[in-house]
Amino acid sequence: MKLSRRAFIVIIPVLAVGYAIGLFSVYLEQRDRLLRSEQTGIDNALTILVAELDGYAHFQEVFVTSLKKSDPLKTFLVEQDASYRAFTLGTSIETSLREVEQFHSDYLTLALLDSTGELLYYLENSGDPFSSVSDRALVAASNQLHSGESAGWALWQSDEGNYRLAFMSLIDAETLLTPKKASRRESVLVVQSVVEPSSFQRQAEAVQARYDATLTFSRAETGFENPEKGKGAGEFQLRASRASSTGLQWQLVASQAYIEKRLVSIKRPLALSLVGLVLFSGFTILLLIRRYITGPIAELDQNLENVIEGRETTIRADESAQDEIAHIARMFRKLYGELSLAYAHSKAMAETDQLTRLHNLTYLNHHGQAMMNAAQAQGLSLGLMYVDLDNFKFVNDRFGHDTGDELLVSLAKSFQALLERYRGQTPLAPILFRIAGDEFGIMMAQSAVEPDACHKLATEIVSLFSTGYRLGKTLLPISASIGIAECPADGVQLTQLMSCADSAMYQAKSLGKNQLAHFSRDIAAKANRERDIEHALKAVDCDTEFFLVFMPIIAVATGTANAVEVLLRWNSSRLGPVGPAEFVPIAEATGLFEKIDRWVVSESLRLYRNVSAELGDDVKLSINLSSAQLCNKDLAEQIILSARQYDVEPAMIQLEMTETIGIDFSDQMQHTLQTLRTAGFGVAIDDFGAGYTSLAQLVEYPVDVVKLDRLFITRMMDAGKSSMLPPLIDLCHLQNIEVTAEGVENEAQLRMLIDSGCDALQGYYFGQPVPLSRLQAASEQWRIKAAGARRLNLPGKGAQRL
Repeated sequence: MKLSRRAFIVIIPVLAVGYAIGLFSVYLEQRDRLLRSEQTGIDNALTILVAELDGYAHFQEVFVTSLKKSDPLKTFLVEQDASYRAFTLGTSIETSLREVEQFHSDYLTLALLDSTGELLYYLENSGDPFSSVSDRALVAASNQLHSGESAGWALWQSDEGNYRLAFMSLIDAETLLTPKKASRRESVLVVQSVVEPSSFQRQAEAVQARYDATLTFSRAETGFENPEKGKGAGEFQLRASRASSTGLQWQLVASQAYIEKRLVSIKRPLALSLVGLVLFSGFTILLLIRRYITGPIAELDQNLENVIEGRETTIRADESAQDEIAHIARMFRKLYGELSLAYAHSKAMAETDQLTRLHNLTYLNHHGQAMMNAAQAQGLSLGLMYVDLDNFKFVNDRFGHDTGDELLVSLAKSFQALLERYRGQTPLAPILFRIAGDEFGIMMAQSAVEPDACHKLATEIVSLFSTGYRLGKTLLPISASIGIAECPADGVQLTQLMSCADSAMYQAKSLGKNQLAHFSRDIAAKANRERDIEHALKAVDCDTEFFLVFMPIIAVATGTANAVEVLLRWNSSRLGPVGPAEFVPIAEATGLFEKIDRWVVSESLRLYRNVSAELGDDVKLSINLSSAQLCNKDLAEQIILSARQYDVEPAMIQLEMTETIGIDFSDQMQHTLQTLRTAGFGVAIDDFGAGYTSLAQLVEYPVDVVKLDRLFITRMMDAGKSSMLPPLIDLCHLQNIEVTAEGVENEAQLRMLIDSGCDALQGYYFGQPVPLSRLQAASEQWRIKAAGARRLNLPGKGAQRL
């Protein structure tokens, strides 16, 4: 992290905290002032509202009182003619109602009820011609009668949400006076006036909208909840309470959202002020720091970087300056001089092979790509040779590592001597380097005069080993396999060219000892194919892409197919059908076979019941395992558990240990095989004669069956060495090991193997591998071929041996 950025990270938070504390105190003061102002406003708003309602109440009280004293009401109470008295009272009321306009009400009613609550008279000043007294009004009148009070108020909201204020006053129909409180005479009547306080309604809605508030009322004696109840920490409440002349207590409570909105009007400018102050102060301080501290340091840093990258040759330092940065610059200049010498020495050591004193792979990685780019810029082709010694391990094991080291040093000198003839042909000097172990490399540009110089040099190197290689007085049986790749034909990147040369070298090895090979499309296609197979194996879905086929194993003594070998087939979702000869070696070499082995074992055991249903209950199943898996300490337990899971007797299963890779017979392998045999499984060595199993190991391995490889049998017959088979088979029989011959393809092989004493036979002569769905049909062909083998065995040596 740069010093300027570090200063920014340190200074800005300090400034932010300091300004935040100061502005927070300002915020607290402004908040309290705002809340006091808002509280005053809400108090005034409620006072005005209550005063407006009290005006309506006063009107109703005057209206009803004057009506009680009026002659029309007296006439109404004493007159017997209902029509006349209603007309007289109605005319008087209409005159009084003209005064309502000054109170802005569209709704006013007058009702007269007797002591039982029965409506005697009702008049409504509204736009509804079918209006009638509301239930709430009747309830209020009834409550007034029962309360014993001579007058009273009631307030409610209609279905439309409008407030309605009712004033009720009692009158004695006989005396036309207000009855006393204790009076309960039947002559008591209720005069009720109900008004909608329209102006109050509008003002209430405006106030509630202004403060996003809730307006409530209750009887004075009931009151409201404690204002602090339900109030969270840090919350403020704006509320006002007022009592009206109607005996009601009014409360106006502003919402928390309104309070927060008002507080935001304070917070936002303060927050912007905080940001502005922090940024202004911070950048001012940083500019000063940059001018006098980080600027000179950055200058020195850039100078050092330029020197290291080669853009400058020396570190600048002011000898006269006495400040700390100048002192550091002088110390750096001195230190750099010492480090330059040490770096040059260590770089040379890092890029040099300590044994042969040649360049190493590190040197090539540092300079190889630059040489390739230069060759392309000059229009030259460039060749890269990958040289791998054959039988070098033998020399190390036979003559010792000191001799191996002497051989490598001698070869380095020989390669240098051969390379000298090609120096100077191009402006680009060739590079001879040691890759690792017994591997060397040569990168050289090829001129138009000698465009095949790389091939000629490789031929000369191969010629060094035409009769072995003489080291002192000893002729060592080594040779070289050389792969050649060219730029730009085979690649323009160093890693790509190395990979191509490496692939060509393996192609040379496959041709035999002491060969060279140029990288080609065929080699590239093979390498790409192997890479595609490896990638497909890593992502394979075993259950959908793999499937099993079954091949008969014929017992010579009985002439029956008493066992079948389970073989794996792969129909890749990416590549289509891929043969086992392709994917099995790749899976084993890349460590991917463990997953495949587990699937094969599990699936074979799962299908065993289906196989025995087709071929008989005594049929055995022979399952292939890679020898590498025998080092897995969990292998035996996994196989035993799978057999239990599918209820398969271990005695009906034979496990074949493939021999495609060389593996030392370890204690773990010995333990795994013994565990499996103890559990009842049979164990066989597969492909004997084609892999790495020696006769000594054959005696050592705890196995039940040896399976002779097809190519081994073919070589025995072609070279006329079939007489070697009986002793080998006899050796196995002496160890109580049965022998199965693989790859039986014709009757001549069949006769030879039966005469040699083989216990079982297997091959296309009897039948090709088939899937489970075709097992029953194929078994008929197997029986016919097996019967023929039985007839051949009757008079021969095989029968005598058995």
